[in-house]
Amino acid sequence: MKTAITLTTALGCLIFSTALAAQDETTGGGALMRDRQLHPSIDNTRLYEEIQTAIVELGLEEQASGAAANFSRSTAEQLRFPLRTSPQHDGPQIHTAVNFVDLNPSSSNQVRDYNCGARTYDGHEGIDYLVAPFWWDVMDNDAAEVVAAAGGVILLKVDGNFDRECTTNGSQDNLVVVLQDDGLAAVYRHLKAGSLTDAAVGSRVNAGDFIGIVGSSGSSTAPHLHFELQIHNPANPGSGQTVDPNAGACGGDESLWHHQPAYLDPSMLSVRTHFAPPRISSFSSSCVPDQPNLADRFQPGQTAFWAVYLRNQSPGQVVHMEVLQPDNTVFQAWDLGASISRFEPFTYWYASAIIPANAPTGNWRVRTTFAGQTLERLFVVGGGNLEGDVRIRSSVLPSSRSVQAGQPATAFATVLNAGSDAALGCSIHLAEPFDGDFQFNQTDPATNAIMGQSGALFDIGPGGYRTFVISAVPHSGAAGESFDLSLRYDCANSEAAPTIIGLNSIRLSFGAAPTPDVIAIAVTQSQNGILALNGVGTAGVFAVATANVGSPGQLTLTPQIRGVDASRLTLTICETDSATGACSTSRVPTIQRQFSENETASFAVFARANDTVAFSPASNRIFVDVTDSEGVSRGSTSVAVRTQ
Repeated sequence: MKTAITLTTALGCLIFSTALAAQDETTGGGALMRDRQLHPSIDNTRLYEEIQTAIVELGLEEQASGAAANFSRSTAEQLRFPLRTSPQHDGPQIHTAVNFVDLNPSSSNQVRDYNCGARTYDGHEGIDYLVAPFWWDVMDNDAAEVVAAAGGVILLKVDGNFDRECTTNGSQDNLVVVLQDDGLAAVYRHLKAGSLTDAAVGSRVNAGDFIGIVGSSGSSTAPHLHFELQIHNPANPGSGQTVDPNAGACGGDESLWHHQPAYLDPSMLSVRTHFAPPRISSFSSSCVPDQPNLADRFQPGQTAFWAVYLRNQSPGQVVHMEVLQPDNTVFQAWDLGASISRFEPFTYWYASAIIPANAPTGNWRVRTTFAGQTLERLFVVGGGNLEGDVRIRSSVLPSSRSVQAGQPATAFATVLNAGSDAALGCSIHLAEPFDGDFQFNQTDPATNAIMGQSGALFDIGPGGYRTFVISAVPHSGAAGESFDLSLRYDCANSEAAPTIIGLNSIRLSFGAAPTPDVIAIAVTQSQNGILALNGVGTAGVFAVATANVGSPGQLTLTPQIRGVDASRLTLTICETDSATGACSTSRVPTIQRQFSENETASFAVFARANDTVAFSPASNRIFVDVTDSEGVSRGSTSVAVRTQ
């Protein structure tokens, strides 16, 4: 079959379209130019002055001065990724990093990012994360949530400014500034009006707490987050110094991230189905609304479009797309995206075909494979219902692994449907960047034997559940310390399961050398994962079993509450006799001991309530962290706690 190809260039946006001679199927797509500025260089003079004033007014001079005088990358707060996808959004991830910090600001037109590349522009002092695809729809639906990268005190909140800017006009944006515990000021810019956290200036936020919604306020051409770190010296008002959190050959020697994403981070953001070609506004006309043209139901004889949306595609990286009929046979297949000639931060590719008049009705799938990843999506041909009462919940056991880079960190996941209707087309995905490979396989809950194909969609009946083995394999050379890898569990007819760190995430530590790897499991007396205390002044206990499946090492076990002030509970721990459960050591706030390879040990954690602790299992939890001499997690487990 002969193919006619056209190529159009329009002020920073490449659009590729292909029309097949038969006219019964088409392919196409587009790419966002890597050197596109989402906003001009920002003059921070006024912001510096406002930050300095806030530091003085809130009495935080000592904290800020300490950072200015003694900043060290090795002792700075480690950062979590500052974006998360809302549960109602239809896609596992939602961002692409377009521009990094310019580390050569004194030389005009000679930019340099941390990796000695040119993914930045003159004077850029932060990291720009574009939300995609359909950036305006993402903003309108509150789909991209900004979260605190580290804990600290809110210094500034600016709100109420117009948030649908598509030009660089120098207007004021909506923003939040947090003075982190290490003394660095974290700036979150271009937020959506009216979306900022309810927390007041002067109040504390913890890592992962909600900051606002990604918008396009101020000088901005599309919805994105500008994330910036600054050092401020109260003795020198009006001045500031930018800190690039990334480490690299032309940047810092140590990363400030718990886990720094790869410089080239190819990934699939989502797979969608459409009744017409998707239209994404180009940056030459970014005020024009997107036209997603989404559909998940089709009739025989109708033309359907299937699209995949990518982050960080390089030449030679091709998407293989297959459309599968209900009996799992291949209806059509394409290889897409071979036409790009250079690295692109965001690309999308689609294919279409007429569904035959005699096509089998029921649940079809589109499967895409890219950069070693597989992503599937369900759609319906003929009758069918993708609505109903579906409520997805999930958990992971164990909740922490520590491995050598290149080796798999495995865990078991359970996904259940608390609704009264069947959950259809369900899957498990990475919810944030990870320099490695991820896969899931369904298992037989009775034997843990693997069933079916890796990454295959699954259904869950009303009130039912499915079990899985998940595997995260850090790439060789990747590093992460106490990195909470968030996972997204969602279905075609439901919102994603709420993310609860310690319950359905997995804490990873990995690097070049073998490490201790303590599998830790906590059990409450009620066996429901909740330590229920009967009011202030009462006490309770739960058990922790451990097994070191990694290298030997000297490790420390520390129980601590998160979500509320630590003074609300008094926590102690003892090692126990595995046969009787009785303490074999005294109760202490923390235990340090040598773990041999393949050694098992058991412990008891005692909690006394000094104040009320509300029942909020997503946040108010007692963690037992197993750390090495540098404070890096080598194991972790947790239970929810309540006094009411």
